Amino acid sequence: MALRPRVELFFKTDAELRDRLRMLTGAGYRAFNLVNKDKRDPMERWVDVCCEELGPGNDVCAHFSSKYNSAGGPAAAEKPR
Repeated sequence: MALRPRVELFFKTDAELRDRLRMLTGAGYRAFNLVNKDKRDPMERWVDVCCEELGPGNDVCAHFSSKYNSAGGPAAAEKPR
């Protein structure tokens, strides 16, 4: 079975997200990560955009950044336990 590379998406607007998804799916990519680096990031809306653009058969992972969203900030996220 061939490995499916995941692409971490970086964008500032919904339009940029759509453009990146179109470009990457056109190149054959089908698995994507959405990164939450700000508590105000509209993750649910971004997932909706991905679902609209990609349709079934693609893989989107919306993940939480403990480094940028934990109560202690980056220092707490990087502190060895």
